Amino acid sequence: MRLSLTIPTLNEASNLPRLLHRLSRALSGLNHEIIVVDDGSTDGTPDVVRSLQASTPALRLIERRADAGLSRSIVAGFQVARGDLLAVMDADLQHDPRVLPQMVEAAKSADIVIGSRYTFHGKVCKWRFLRHAQSRVASTVTRRVLGLSVADPLSGFFLLHRASFLEAVPHLEARGWKLLVELLTLLPAARVAEVPFTFRARFRGQTKMRWAVVSAWISELRRLRAVRTSPRPLSWEPTA
Repeated sequence: MRLSLTIPTLNEASNLPRLLHRLSRALSGLNHEIIVVDDGSTDGTPDVVRSLQASTPALRLIERRADAGLSRSIVAGFQVARGDLLAVMDADLQHDPRVLPQMVEAAKSADIVIGSRYTFHGKVCKWRFLRHAQSRVASTVTRRVLGLSVADPLSGFFLLHRASFLEAVPHLEARGWKLLVELLTLLPAARVAEVPFTFRARFRGQTKMRWAVVSAWISELRRLRAVRTSPRPLSWEPTA
C-alpha cells in the first residue's frame, strides 16, 4: 500500500525542514508521498517547500488562496493524493513521524487509524494543567455527545483508506479544525484502531488555538449530533 501524507500549513516555515528530515527517516521503508497544503502563509512556507523538493522527490506542494480552513486543506490534500492510505499530521512537530509505520501496519485490519494521545500508553508532554484539562474535557464531551467509543476523537493525527474517504467525501462539510470527528460520525461502521503516541509541545511558532476555534467546535458538535441522531442514518459501510 502506498501512503499519502498530507501536512496542512499556515506559517510553518521554521518547522518544515526539521519535520521533513524526520519524515525521511521514519518513512524510508514505505512507498509514500508527502503533500504540503499551504493555506496562505505569509512567512515564506511555500518557498521553503520548493527549496526542499530537490532533495525530497516525494514532496508535493499545493497553495490554497481561497476557502481557508484546516479541515478543507486536509480534504484538498486527500483529493489529489495518489496513495491507498490517506494520512494527516501537523507541521509543528507535535506529532511523532516514527508512529506512522505502526499506523500503516494497523491499517491492515482497520478502516481508520488514530494517532492517540489518550489511549493506553498515549501521553501529552509539556502542557500546562489547564490546557491538558481542557483537551481532556473536550474529548470526553465529544465522545458522549456523539456516542463514539474512541479515546481521542479530536486527534489531528490519523489515516484512513482511500475507499473510506471516498464514501464519506460527498457528505463532508469539512468545517473547522477537527476533520476526524466528522469522519467518525459519517462512517459509523468503520473499524477504528488507535495507536498511542506522545504529543509534544510545539518546537517553534504559536498555537492556532483561539476562542473562535472553541466556538466553532461547539457549533460543529451540535451539527454532528444532529447527523448522528438523524431518523435516516447513513447506511453505507467502508469497503476497505
